[in-house]
Amino acid sequence: MIMRNQWPDGGRRDAPLLRLFRNHPSIRFEHRIHEDISIGVRDFLQTNNLRMRHLNGVVQHLGYVREVARGRDKKRRDLELLNRSLESDPNDFYCWFKILEIARFWHDRPLWENKAGEVAGLLSKATRSIRSDLLKRPFSGEFAALVAQGLNASDEDRLHWLDQSSDFAAPTSAWHLRRGLLLENLDRLADADKAFQACLTPEAIPSIQAIAIRAHLGLCRLAMAKAAPREAVDHLRKACHLGPCDAEALLAAVTILPLVDPENQPEKFIGEHMRGHPEAALELGRSLMGTGQVESAGKILSPLAGHQADAALGYLVCCLVQNLDLDLQVDVRQETADRVFRGWIRQLWQSRNTVAMEAFADGCGSIMGIFPWLPDFLQEETRRLQP
Repeated sequence: MIMRNQWPDGGRRDAPLLRLFRNHPSIRFEHRIHEDISIGVRDFLQTNNLRMRHLNGVVQHLGYVREVARGRDKKRRDLELLNRSLESDPNDFYCWFKILEIARFWHDRPLWENKAGEVAGLLSKATRSIRSDLLKRPFSGEFAALVAQGLNASDEDRLHWLDQSSDFAAPTSAWHLRRGLLLENLDRLADADKAFQACLTPEAIPSIQAIAIRAHLGLCRLAMAKAAPREAVDHLRKACHLGPCDAEALLAAVTILPLVDPENQPEKFIGEHMRGHPEAALELGRSLMGTGQVESAGKILSPLAGHQADAALGYLVCCLVQNLDLDLQVDVRQETADRVFRGWIRQLWQSRNTVAMEAFADGCGSIMGIFPWLPDFLQEETRRLQP
């Protein structure tokens, strides 16, 4: 069945997971954590000349939304269990895969680099039998992509390692996407185009929404590079259709569409997108703020400000920049308000719209009593922008 993992940025990942199977002595779970039943089921199906069926519908998985995960201290607990499993079997690459997923989820680059290097060393010494068994695992392609992404090496060396992984990693959509991004970085654009296209074929399974979005955005960038604006817009629209709330897709849309298609000014795109996907308002407002289009962001956030704390704090930034009066009460904890407000300010600073930044700095004196950390924070964020 499909397990849908909702991401904090509004995106999602749909993963086909095995959850219904025969109660048979030969079918047993593996691993202490993220238990896996697939090998036992695979062997049972082959032995009995049966095949797997796929159920319609999805299961909404909320257990790893970051705020929930923090409260449950899942990172520490999961790493302890996974490392304990690896003490028993260092060649349990499923556990290595899960550790790399944790590093990606928590943006823990030191952990990622360290473990990717260890995995690459283990695989270089692995027997043909071990590598062949890993190739049959459904996670092998994404596993190889995570290792390549984590290696402390040049993009050329990462690409070479990934290209050498064919005897233990299936060429899934995640594998093709990582290869396409590396090829793009190395300016091998024709090869990158083929890799991104490979992410969108039925053979590149599992089909993950976020990967398809990134592939279309990659193809959009390549189309821009070869001066093919219509092709770029087509891929951009497909990305926004697949991920109406996807931060990267929306940011690309409000940045690129006005440049390549004069008829698709931000107002037109915003109107069309909001009519089809009203749930995208908050992320669209964030994208507009990140490109310095503060007035447009304010129009999006204003209707939400009365009942969404996140939107209210974003709208507060807009009002301070535009010197607008605002009478609004927000029921939110100070700690949460501080974190969210910092996020909106970072969006504005990332736009490098100096006029809007100066206007905000001039107008924020009225809220110093609520956010006394503002002066130091603005200085710090401004220093980050300096080369």
